[in-house]
Amino acid sequence: KPDLLIDGTDNFKTRLLLHQYSVKRGIPLISGGTSPSEGQSVCCIPKQTSCMNCLIDIERLEKANGERRRGCAQTPEASVVISNMILGGVMASSVRRIVNGEKVENGIFKYVSKDPQRIGFISVGKACGCYKDSIFVNWVKEIYGKALRALVGRV
Repeated sequence: KPDLLIDGTDNFKTRLLLHQYSVKRGIPLISGGTSPSEGQSVCCIPKQTSCMNCLIDIERLEKANGERRRGCAQTPEASVVISNMILGGVMASSVRRIVNGEKVENGIFKYVSKDPQRIGFISVGKACGCYKDSIFVNWVKEIYGKALRALVGRV
């Protein structure tokens, strides 16, 4: 069983599968998606935050978009590089917080290049009950602590 899932895929079908696997197995999921001018990231931790479906309704998005949305390989745009860099940094920070046992806020991180504020966090408040039967044991530190120390600093 993986300790953590990190999702940067470019389609809703794969995101939905990762979400379902995360909820069923009680595994934390960090997911991020971008377009050329914006992006968002969610961090879903069993019994601490809401699941991806409760945060962004991934099931509805997958049904609405299905296979119609073209991935980055089919629609390459140079401007997506900035969005990817910002969201990649946010997701890496989420990994560090989880590994270090720090609190992760329940909500959605948003980046919109055309908005004057550009970066913001939409807080959701109380966690959902979708993980109620899942058990998350934070044993990443015990198993990988020494190896991660070199990658993310303090563990």
